[in-house]
Amino acid sequence: MGKVKRIIVPGKIPPATSFNADDIVINSADSALYFKDSRNNVNKIAFSGKDALLGNYKFDGDQSVGADQDNHVLTYDNSSGKISLEAASGGGTTPQNFPMSFETQLTSGDYFFGSLRYGWNYVVWNRSDNNMQLAYFELVSAMVAINDYTAISVKGIAGSMKTSNSVTIEFSLWKGTNSGGTGTLSTTEIASTTVDYSQSDEMKPLSFGATGLTINEGDYIFFAVRNTSYSIREDVACSITITFS
Repeated sequence: MGKVKRIIVPGKIPPATSFNADDIVINSADSALYFKDSRNNVNKIAFSGKDALLGNYKFDGDQSVGADQDNHVLTYDNSSGKISLEAASGGGTTPQNFPMSFETQLTSGDYFFGSLRYGWNYVVWNRSDNNMQLAYFELVSAMVAINDYTAISVKGIAGSMKTSNSVTIEFSLWKGTNSGGTGTLSTTEIASTTVDYSQSDEMKPLSFGATGLTINEGDYIFFAVRNTSYSIREDVACSITITFS
């Protein structure tokens, strides 16, 4: 049976020859614990206050741990020099992808929302409102989050298919929370970008998104396309993938 040995010498590391493989040496002057591995190397675990030092790694020992830390991950902060628990920024959740391709007609600045299964739905947007109000029967055009996420991105191509006039097309993402019941679903814009077109059949890369979001499991996400040139009709084609992460 191994023994626990003690030294009280600041900075002293016990040599491998001074204790057996099943012994533990504690240097109480440094709050350090030493043991040997199978190769006879001396390893160290030290404590600074409540923090634990393991080799070059310093773990924050002052954090509270409970239900609020469920699914947190260990991260390193260079400013503090510590490894601690933080909420996962999507890293612990498999990204959710929504590929879609469509062509839609835009007039008068109205929004259009897409559905992979039921086709594209026409939804009038009141430009005097901060949020759009979508009737619940329009929810067939929503993407539904299957986990909690903090970021969303859109990547692909989009093109102006009809007019030879210069137009600006807005592409945006909106979030609505399912509260049940009937009536309307209040939505809030979470990301947007605009693309300028100067000729027909003109395709351009489309890439935008946002981080630091709160997308909860069951939230509805809408992809919207709007013609900002209210007096000009435009047909817009998109081939994109929307990713929740």
